[in-house]
Amino acid sequence: METFLQVMKMRQVILDNGLVWLKISKNRGLVTGIKYAGMDNLQDIKSSETSRGYWDLNWNLPGGYILRSAVSGFYCYAIYERPPGCCAFDLSQTRMVFKLRQEKFHYMAITDEK
Repeated sequence: METFLQVMKMRQVILDNGLVWLKISKNRGLVTGIKYAGMDNLQDIKSSETSRGYWDLNWNLPGGYILRSAVSGFYCYAIYERPPGCCAFDLSQTRMVFKLRQEKFHYMAITDEK
């Protein structure tokens, strides 16, 4: 199974590996749609597209998304750089936020075993 990349209307990028489908805005890199297991969009469709999937920090950083073939998930990454001459600082946390559909997701379980 191959990963498929499509640019839609010059404003969005679609990543699709046959298991997971991601829609990403080109201008800000926000995840605006996630399809999986026959569900049209896992994200909260009542929220605006700009608040469904985003980085929660005040920092303009390069990063991206990785969607591997035959894998039912995706990876998010960020690259932090401090330019020469810039003063040191403390970045205590970074969050990637996904607002999910409340009628489908009532709780979340996380395990170290998978």
